[in-house]
Amino acid sequence: MSSRAVREYNVSDPVLEMDEVHAAYLGKEILRGASLTVGQGEIVAILGENGAGKSTTLKVVAGLLHPSKGSVRFRGRDLLGADTARRQRLGIGYLMQGGRVFPNLTVQENHNLALAGGRTGQGPAPRLGDWFPALRDRGPTRAGLLSGGQRQMLAIEMVLAQRPGLLLLDEPTAALADDAAAAVLTTVEGYVARESAAALLVEQNIGAALTLAHRRVILAGATFRKDTTNNAAE
Repeated sequence: MSSRAVREYNVSDPVLEMDEVHAAYLGKEILRGASLTVGQGEIVAILGENGAGKSTTLKVVAGLLHPSKGSVRFRGRDLLGADTARRQRLGIGYLMQGGRVFPNLTVQENHNLALAGGRTGQGPAPRLGDWFPALRDRGPTRAGLLSGGQRQMLAIEMVLAQRPGLLLLDEPTAALADDAAAAVLTTVEGYVARESAAALLVEQNIGAALTLAHRRVILAGATFRKDTTNNAAE
């Protein structure tokens, strides 16, 4: 049994609820009646073939794509009509595929921008390097001069700096060396446990996804399969 599989979470206290969601992109229906619940402290991995709608699911929750039917709720709050900025302030953090940093700004300036867009009233502001200590001495460095692994770490740290209650992670370990990927997985796991948050994960590295997640769901035929597997039971 993986040591990561014996963590506690509370499915009776849902952070995210998707109910019968239909969503289309460029005229093609990608999600059809998709329902999913993620509990407090839980990390759920979405698995499926390319084009199945994994990234689309994250975009729907983040507010980049609005469903034609169904509802999305965050901690019981209906997100209908809430734009991406509003969802971010409510506590939904989204790491898009490939991450996103501002290459012409310094590492510290990137971090400061992330703080400005996050939740307020959550205690002392996180400092650069709180989650990835390797970034602590890179504050004056232009983000575009970082290595690929460091840029991805900065992108993730920018999301975590906003203190989200829900993490939406689209391939957080993509193109990372094994040691950097391991650091990312450990950081995400630690954040969810420490902040009593939740995470919804899309990851091409299936081994990484199954190592990190409490549970995985299969997205096929534009909806989630009901026969999910709890990793902790393995």
